[in-house]
Amino acid sequence: APRAVSAPAEAGLPAAGEARAVPSLERTDRDFQPEDLEDLARRAREAAPPTAQQGPVPRATARALDCVLRGSDLAPDDLIVRLIEARFQGAPAYLAVALRGPGAGQPPTKAVVWVVAREGCGPLAYSQQAL
Repeated sequence: APRAVSAPAEAGLPAAGEARAVPSLERTDRDFQPEDLEDLARRAREAAPPTAQQGPVPRATARALDCVLRGSDLAPDDLIVRLIEARFQGAPAYLAVALRGPGAGQPPTKAVVWVVAREGCGPLAYSQQAL
């Protein structure tokens, strides 16, 4: 099973020899609204799991991932299945959709969606849905 993502190194590189499950950064002109977050959470299980990448993570993806991790409570055990660069209520934002479980190798029990501002990485919104 893919491993969850921890904070990327400064250049977005995994530690030597370490593979990370990193979703591709999706870019869209869509302006998400609060009600859209519930739908993203509901559909989280349908998202294709990210594949483990050897070597550098693309710079834009690493930047988005670092911002999301700083502006949310996502933990190393959370599996980020979608990473989106879009707008949220008109503001430039990153959205992260993750599967969260009780830990200890147990399957995920809920989907969480975090929205953080692209500038400053502050949290803008949060939603969760039981799986």
